[in-house]
Amino acid sequence: MTQTAKSPTERRKRDDDEAHTSQTSSSSRPDRCYRPLAEYLSEARTVDSSPRIPLGLPGIDEALGGGVRPGWTVAIGGYAGVAKTSILARMARSLPASDVDVLVCSLEIGAVGFAMRTLPMLPPSATSYPGPGALDVLAVESTDAGTLAEHIGSWAADRPGRRCAVLLDYAQRVTVPEVGSREREVASACERLQAVAIRTGAVLVMAAQLSRAAARSEGGPELVHYRESGLIEQVADVALLLSRQGDALRVRAAKCRWGGDVGRIVEYRVDWPTMRLEVVGSLASSGQCRTGRARGQGNYHRVVEALWGVKGDLSTTDIAGHTGIRRTTVQSILERLVEEGSVLARKEGRRSVYRAVQVSVRTHTTSDDDEKSPGNPSSSSCPQAPAGPSDKPAESAVIQADNGEATS
Repeated sequence: MTQTAKSPTERRKRDDDEAHTSQTSSSSRPDRCYRPLAEYLSEARTVDSSPRIPLGLPGIDEALGGGVRPGWTVAIGGYAGVAKTSILARMARSLPASDVDVLVCSLEIGAVGFAMRTLPMLPPSATSYPGPGALDVLAVESTDAGTLAEHIGSWAADRPGRRCAVLLDYAQRVTVPEVGSREREVASACERLQAVAIRTGAVLVMAAQLSRAAARSEGGPELVHYRESGLIEQVADVALLLSRQGDALRVRAAKCRWGGDVGRIVEYRVDWPTMRLEVVGSLASSGQCRTGRARGQGNYHRVVEALWGVKGDLSTTDIAGHTGIRRTTVQSILERLVEEGSVLARKEGRRSVYRAVQVSVRTHTTSDDDEKSPGNPSSSSCPQAPAGPSDKPAESAVIQADNGEATS
């Protein structure tokens, strides 16, 4: 039977398939991209044993095991006006004092505005910032994530062997053109900046806006309140949430990817112009706060609010009536807080009453060489809750002072 001749199109397709098959079979295998994990043990031990970088937030640094490590991303979340920029300005003073080079990326108020925030922290005649570490500011007005990543990488590359930190104010101001939705734009910006931090080993501290719901939340701000992108809480190695209670500032260590006292809440009395922080209370973490669902976290913080808001003893019924939480749930949270040493319990007749533990602390200032005014004592003390006859001695929290001493 005579075979019909193939058309030119079919012949060309056959020739292309044969050429592709020949090229694929003759190509060399790609280089192996896997290595034994044991090859990284030495480097892992070096990183693990290296000193941590303190953020300058007493109580929170201790909850993080002494501070953060190079390459970490720290997200400082707070609703508008809660003092995110002021906290970054304090870090811009404390980090160079710890021999860390700092780059400020002030996308909201600019370089001059950020310098104005630091003026009350300096002596009137100061013409430079003291400290062995350098304090630089990014002198470009671009908010493009690619441009910022390039400049941050170049700045860190100029400091081989130095510990570096980048302060970004704030995450939602960074732009990424042509990515679609606003949520995806913020997520892409955070991913790019985190990649630069990991590659250069610089600590990235970025302020981030929380939604308006955070200010109305009875249990305080949560990780779900980050505005416009849930990826902020995912890329962050450490997430700190700020809230205001009158003139007091509360900071909660809501997340630490590498362990630590997750859930620790520290309350500060603040001299706002100079950002001098005095710890006036500290509550330990809770297993429910660490792993519970959003409702369980809210219940925990509402009980904490009730205990801190009343300078006296409260019963389970008192707290349940004040918070609207079931008595059995309140009792479970109180038992956990008593076990952690954050709350004292004692018998009063047939009922048990509870009181939050107050800690004696030393006033923490921005740096050791700052002059203390006569009206600002170097330490202050909060009264201990009285122990009843059946109480066990309470363990007082120990807070590290700036000069390395500890007070309890």
